Amino acid sequence: GNVPRIDYANGGCPELLLGGDKLGSELITNGSFDTDSDWTKGVNWSISDGKATHTGSTTNLTQNIGISGKNVVLTFDILSISDGVCNVYDISNGQTYASFNTVGTKTLSFQSAGDSIGFRSNSTNVSIDNVSVKETTPIIETCNGSQASFNDSEGVFQTKIRALSDDLSFRSLGVNDTTATNRILARYSTSSNSIELSIFSAGIPKAAISYEVEDITNEHFVECVWNGTYAELRVDGVMVGFTDTSNAPIGLSDCSFDTGVAGSEPFKGRCKEINVYDESTNIKTFASPTELMQFSNYEIIE
Repeated sequence: GNVPRIDYANGGCPELLLGGDKLGSELITNGSFDTDSDWTKGVNWSISDGKATHTGSTTNLTQNIGISGKNVVLTFDILSISDGVCNVYDISNGQTYASFNTVGTKTLSFQSAGDSIGFRSNSTNVSIDNVSVKETTPIIETCNGSQASFNDSEGVFQTKIRALSDDLSFRSLGVNDTTATNRILARYSTSSNSIELSIFSAGIPKAAISYEVEDITNEHFVECVWNGTYAELRVDGVMVGFTDTSNAPIGLSDCSFDTGVAGSEPFKGRCKEINVYDESTNIKTFASPTELMQFSNYEIIE
């Protein structure tokens, strides 16, 4: 749940993205069980004939792949199962991420608490194959331009968004320095039907401009304008709030569906046509600023 579903328009991007997150390289060795190696087997696990099989009392099958604290996607096939469940399990702290009791291909996204991926069978007869684990990076790749070209002193963040509900929670998206220290956010706030511009520089809040719309489940075109002395929020082409500020954010380098910290105020809603511009003055005169990033058609589903 809570992952972006992305469809690219106008030619799209060359990168393969899953759920809005860039997939890393394969972390599992011998996930197809071609040899009886690379896995740490409990006494009731065996590897042969291209599969791993468990019979008898509860034991674990694990592989240390260095994923502690990382967001990963696991896929594997359950070839056969009876008399119980097969758990995706973290042996280091006893955490169960999911339990399965049917055959088929299983996919699971989670943040790993430990370095190992593990399977734990609770007195279950089960055979598995084709285990794959890849790290996901919750940073959006550019379709046009370069993230390295972000202007630290001024800019404009544009997007069209529509909330799934008015649930009175922060739901953020914007540009940041890969942390929440420096950030420009367009977000839904804890006030009913409220859209907000939030700016932090060096960890200090510099601007918070809120505007109440009739219904945040309708689509709205939101523009966040900033520079070292001024911040402005536009909704549907109208300037709805502004404030004097000091110090623009520094080190802006990424666009993400959160505050800049993965999992912090995750954006739940529909989003399309994200644009980032490198000059704030042009937007006021409706000229054509240099476009750094462009995306189309995102949907974050609960």
